[in-house]
Amino acid sequence: MTKTIKKINPVNLTAPHSSKLPPTSTRTQPNEGAAQRLMNACWQSKDLVHQMAVSDRHARDFRHEVVTNIAKDIHPAEKYLRQGKDIYFAPAEFKAGENRKADNVVGACCFWLDIDCGFEKEKSGKGYTCVDSALKALEDFCKQAELQNPSYIINSGNGLHVYWLMDEQIKREKWQEAAKKLKALTEHLSLKADDSRTADIASLLRIPATLNYKYNPAKPVEVLTETGKKIDVDRMMVSIESAYQRLCSSQVVQLPITRAETVSKSELERIKSALSVLNPDCSEVEWKLKRLAPLAMLAREHPAQADKIKLTAMAWSRGDFQDKPSRKWETKGINGQSGEELFEVLWQRFLSPSYSGEPVTVATIIHDAKSKGWLDSNLAKLPQLAVIQEYFALMKMAGKVWVVDREALKQKGKHLDMFNRVDGGLLITRKAYELFGEQAETKKLVSTFYTSPNTTCFDGIEFNPVGTTENCLNLWAGPTIAAEKGSWSRIKTFLYDIVCNKNDEYYQYLINYFAHMVQRPEEKPGVMIILLGGQGIGKGTLGRILQKIWNASYLQVHNVDSITGSFNAALEQSFVVFMDEALFSGDRRAADALKSLVTEPTVYINEKHQPARQMKSFHRFFAATNADHFKNTERDDRRDFVLRVSDERKNDAEYWTALNEQMTNGGVEALLYELENIDLTNFNVRAKPSTYALVEQKILSLDHVARWWHDSLEQGYIEVGQSLSVTQSENSNQWPEFISTADVIEEIENTSGRRVYKKPIAREVIQAFGKFCPSAQQQQKRIDRTKKRGLAVPPLEQARKEFEQFIGGSIEWPDVVNDAGADEDKLKANRLAVLEEF
Repeated sequence: MTKTIKKINPVNLTAPHSSKLPPTSTRTQPNEGAAQRLMNACWQSKDLVHQMAVSDRHARDFRHEVVTNIAKDIHPAEKYLRQGKDIYFAPAEFKAGENRKADNVVGACCFWLDIDCGFEKEKSGKGYTCVDSALKALEDFCKQAELQNPSYIINSGNGLHVYWLMDEQIKREKWQEAAKKLKALTEHLSLKADDSRTADIASLLRIPATLNYKYNPAKPVEVLTETGKKIDVDRMMVSIESAYQRLCSSQVVQLPITRAETVSKSELERIKSALSVLNPDCSEVEWKLKRLAPLAMLAREHPAQADKIKLTAMAWSRGDFQDKPSRKWETKGINGQSGEELFEVLWQRFLSPSYSGEPVTVATIIHDAKSKGWLDSNLAKLPQLAVIQEYFALMKMAGKVWVVDREALKQKGKHLDMFNRVDGGLLITRKAYELFGEQAETKKLVSTFYTSPNTTCFDGIEFNPVGTTENCLNLWAGPTIAAEKGSWSRIKTFLYDIVCNKNDEYYQYLINYFAHMVQRPEEKPGVMIILLGGQGIGKGTLGRILQKIWNASYLQVHNVDSITGSFNAALEQSFVVFMDEALFSGDRRAADALKSLVTEPTVYINEKHQPARQMKSFHRFFAATNADHFKNTERDDRRDFVLRVSDERKNDAEYWTALNEQMTNGGVEALLYELENIDLTNFNVRAKPSTYALVEQKILSLDHVARWWHDSLEQGYIEVGQSLSVTQSENSNQWPEFISTADVIEEIENTSGRRVYKKPIAREVIQAFGKFCPSAQQQQKRIDRTKKRGLAVPPLEQARKEFEQFIGGSIEWPDVVNDAGADEDKLKANRLAVLEEF
């Protein structure tokens, strides 16, 4: 089979198929404009690549064809139909046209299902007898899963292609996560969809108004249902998530509210209790679709208590359950209305029987509350073992079986602790007495817990931002705030003016780095961001912004041993690691260990009295220091993005007050919204700019010989005196043509105050010059009647250029100073301060 790619311009094919079609084929008239409307709805981004494919079954030829523009009446070329070829399109949108692999996909504007029909498919359990049976199964599936009705249903010739069109593109990682859950729903509800298509973002599907040449005679591909409706993407994602948690989650004991004539007092109190741990200042979508809509549905089903349920929804939205007013209830949003003004309109809309949004149920509120650590009072109605299995699980690790306290994991800053059989049994006994009192059947409970097939037994631990591996305990926690469109102008100014010192290139990389953290957390960048500067200039403010976004997985350390030492369990549940004055430049062991943490794809977790384990590392490392020299940095460094933070707003209380006010009142949520929507198609997180501050770190990390040479280049001369033998060129402002290696060594010792740890030898000096000044040549010269071995050095300008190449960055050299001794005392003091570190 051959694969080729070529660019074509779509042709207009709204006319009927050519009469030259093979006579054995079953011809179909195009559904008027259906192909154009479907593909326009799927291909919403004009700046991305869209692909079709042509398959010749007889010649075993398969070709991708890149669509360069979406024409008015887009349709595959007539010649392919005349030649008896199958024609497909990829609903997703791609970065480039080189291939149709998943990692080339940017995102998709729809979800889809492929359902096969036919007696053989039905017999094998992979499809339905006929299209009518498939349509009935699809209808039942949507009702049971409480999903929106599909936007398109296509008869593919002997099956169905089903589409839910979104009102905007879903990025690849989010699409894949949701599609996996949609696939799980089809399996759980026994909808016989092709599972190789549902979660494959690079899938190919047939185009309406073509022919399916898989059969003889060929069968028409035609539209059965077309609503033309684009579904709100947030609503669809919530619907899939809610259905998945309600029907497929094996980790949650579902306790749905019993439908009766009235909602019992205890059930209403249960809902209030669950709401008490949920923040009313959430995103607008979450407030509407995951809180108000389920409560309004409950009120619709129980009209006798509708007023009580409405008051409950209003009280929670106001902030009454949190004992503090809700900010969004009182303040106007982007639409110009406050939550209080919107509440009545939304409540009546959701309460109406004509509401077609198919909202999620109250089970979503219960599930979300549990994820916040809420204790369900209804657990007392379950058998004791089922309750204990909610609190504890088993873990296979290091050849043993351990007990895991699942409730402890919900506490921020709590490490994963695993207990042996004896200690685990003691914890289960204590929890049983706490929950059931004297009625606790502790001995039987502990014994049965270990042997019951219903006790969760994990095969391993992971910190996986993409999705949970089957039978693994996933410790991942993403952003803990909801993105919301709004103003973050002061935060933006802070990042540009202060953190990036008004450098456009630095700011663009920094904001894209943050967006990469949000959109592609599974891609470890291998780059650490280092902030240099004095006290009170804003380094810690950046840490607080990061902490607000990733509060559940944010780790701040003041001692680097917490992450590079023998016991580093703090890393296990961390995504953002912010080191605040945690490292000093003389600690080379810790600096070398930190290099490995920044770049390596795995991390080895070790903690006292716990089994050691290896995990994938997706960490993002940040460091802030008041010191000029943070750590030893190699001249070919590829890990550090170093920023010299501006001090222009130091002691400006009004500026910091205004910034903090925006950070606490929606600014960080607006920043997160921006980060979620930045286009990273052409962003390479590893291609960091080389900053002036990074070059400074490299210079401060040089050995004695290279540092002495840099200082000589910086001052623009080498002083002629008793300590150094040089020969000068004419008009060179004291810059020599020749320097003696022996006297260079003597000068290094003099300028360092004789505190050089290891005195360099002549051979080492020659080797060093070969690196930072490769045009220097070994020579012997007679100076003051003494033969000297040394180096003929190039002119100052050339020597500076060679040093810049050696250090890997530009240096702002001062003008040459004519007064050779003017700055000597200052330079010697600077050398002494730096050499203290060695």
